[in-house]
Amino acid sequence: MRVRVSPSAPTQLNQVLRNTGAGKTVFYTVFGLCGKAVFLFMASEKNLYLHKSGRWYFRQWIPLDLRGYFGNRPDVAKSLKTSDRTQAVILVTGLQQRYQTTFTLLRTGILSPEQALALVEPIAPKPASMQPVQPELHLPQPQPPVSQAPASPTLSSLFSLYTTEHSPNWTDKSRQEFEGQFRLLLDIIGDRDISAIDRAACIICRDTLLKLPPGFSKKKAFKGKTIEELAGLGLPGLHGKTVNKYMTLLASLFKWGIKHGYYKGINPAEGLSIELSSRPDEERKAYDVRDLQKVVDNLPISKEEPEKLWVPLIAMFSGLRLEEVCQLRRSDISKVDEVWGFDINDNGGRKLKTKSSRRFVPVHPLLINLGFLQYIDVSSPPDEGNLWGLAPGKWGFGKKVTNWYSRFFNRQFVTDDPLKCFHSFRHTVADTLKQAGVLDKIVSEILGHTDGSITTGRYGKRYKAQVLMDAMQQLDYQIDLSRLEEEIRCQMLPTKK
Repeated sequence: MRVRVSPSAPTQLNQVLRNTGAGKTVFYTVFGLCGKAVFLFMASEKNLYLHKSGRWYFRQWIPLDLRGYFGNRPDVAKSLKTSDRTQAVILVTGLQQRYQTTFTLLRTGILSPEQALALVEPIAPKPASMQPVQPELHLPQPQPPVSQAPASPTLSSLFSLYTTEHSPNWTDKSRQEFEGQFRLLLDIIGDRDISAIDRAACIICRDTLLKLPPGFSKKKAFKGKTIEELAGLGLPGLHGKTVNKYMTLLASLFKWGIKHGYYKGINPAEGLSIELSSRPDEERKAYDVRDLQKVVDNLPISKEEPEKLWVPLIAMFSGLRLEEVCQLRRSDISKVDEVWGFDINDNGGRKLKTKSSRRFVPVHPLLINLGFLQYIDVSSPPDEGNLWGLAPGKWGFGKKVTNWYSRFFNRQFVTDDPLKCFHSFRHTVADTLKQAGVLDKIVSEILGHTDGSITTGRYGKRYKAQVLMDAMQQLDYQIDLSRLEEEIRCQMLPTKK
């Protein structure tokens, strides 16, 4: 890629490139003199996803401050025209490099509108605009190159820079959540130079959030009202936990800005979280034994919708998250050291909540006794097909089960306690294992939590399958499963001749 720029461009360009790193070389020409800049670029498979057609696609999210160049689109998707994952990973690397290089050059401020359009046009959504497009959020005008730290950017520019560094580790859902939170912060604080944002402004932001009605952006009654008008309605405001998410993001932005020299002084948003009255373990409740009995007494048994039976049962006897169960494939049910278990992974474009979510969890003996292994042998699709026949949605495979369980089954048959939901199964598993004396580190491995110990977390190996199985056998709720045993045998398993 060659771009003709002004004599001062190398200094400006190098300043930007220092923030992007090294690994790939980009050459540029300055009035006949050639130079080169080295980019840090690491391929991320988060730009890769499997379409329902079976072909792999490349998807690139466009930073907020650059979307104007791309027709105000939040993302760009492109078919890689292959069903082979290894080939797709190779192809996506080149595309990622091209987009990241383009983003960096656009942010230098050294390109004329015509040059920017020529740079973007080959990779922008079609049809491309014939006129240069100004981005929605504007970076500061380029200043004469200096040796000091970079100039203080606007709040939107800081978020864009922050996003560029952190977004490779975000899921699509996390990205949308962060961008939504930032838009509200921007509406409250204003897109001003971050050097003008002090602690008083951050406190006002927090207090305003506490006055905004929950769901105001989705309810017709609040449509068209300004932030000031919404805050002045006198209605109950956002929950403290929700407000803390916004303030945590704001504090993280300034922490990053301080680290990279964009903000001078103490973090103005640090320590402004609301003190919550409930402990973390009280935010959701575990199911008690009576709740669990109601679950097994009322679970529907149907060959057409097997997920309504097996997903809650697996969660009850393993602690797996709903999405982890819903996205299971036949190949994920495997045997390790003679122990049957669930191989929880993100192969094939599936998503996991955290890196520590990748793990092996034994199949509880009671699930085996109920015929789970027999069922998947005779009823499940091929190894790479979804175990329940669920189709992927925008955020994964769990929407259908979530809606059914949360809106119907849980409230009609189990409990009217708003703090008890599908996630309560995980709380029940964690509490039962804890009360049985199982080591915290084993419980963390079963649940897919990070081990905070440096000794065992960084240097220790994972527990053997039999050790995990010994722990799983402590999940003995003393509930009556006779109804399930009989009906599963009669309706879901092959009859013996």
